[in-house]
Amino acid sequence: KDEKGIRLQSALIAVDVVNCAVIALQGGSGYRQTQFNRILTGKRQPGSLFKPFVFLTAFEKQTFQNPFTAETKIDVSPFEWTYDKQIWKPRNYDEESELEVSAAEALQKSINIPTARLAQMVGVSPIQENIKKSGIISDIPVFPSISLGSAEVSPFELAESFTTLAGMGLGCSLRPVTQVYDEHANLVIDFPLQKEPRLNSEATYQTVEIMKGVFTEGTAKTAQGLGVN
Repeated sequence: KDEKGIRLQSALIAVDVVNCAVIALQGGSGYRQTQFNRILTGKRQPGSLFKPFVFLTAFEKQTFQNPFTAETKIDVSPFEWTYDKQIWKPRNYDEESELEVSAAEALQKSINIPTARLAQMVGVSPIQENIKKSGIISDIPVFPSISLGSAEVSPFELAESFTTLAGMGLGCSLRPVTQVYDEHANLVIDFPLQKEPRLNSEATYQTVEIMKGVFTEGTAKTAQGLGVN
């Protein structure tokens, strides 16, 4: 591709989740190559990054009669989901040898079928509502496949959404600029930190506790070798 003049692009956003401040934002590999900002306006399917909201919704909707915990077992076998005269057949990337897995394992190892089964149990609408409340402003259709991240969103939206998760349900508008001073060090513009409750705090906490296991038991185990803990 490089010989044909096709160069890969990358983008990055880093956020101080406590202060809701954007530490760094890079829209592409180089401004001279392209001025298209992939963080702000580039929309792609988030895939597994939407899965936490399925589990968060399950924690939120649990009752004494129908409890849901990290150890709740979920069927891994293939199934068909019929909706609006259509049929959706979620598939796993790898074959699962077990008949069922715990909710924690399903999220930590990013297994599609049990996540989709859980979405069917709790309903797509409340999942969509939690995705939107977390900070996503793009249109999220109420389709079963959004449980596996089929809708298109920008990295900036996702960063704000996951900042809400990190805040245990307290959300905020990300601040690319926090304050502006003039040449005499006088404060000209101030963008104060404003947080608001967006997601159920208990359900968010339970979801985040499972997500921590991604680094010890799940898809990001190799990150430990890079000093991530």
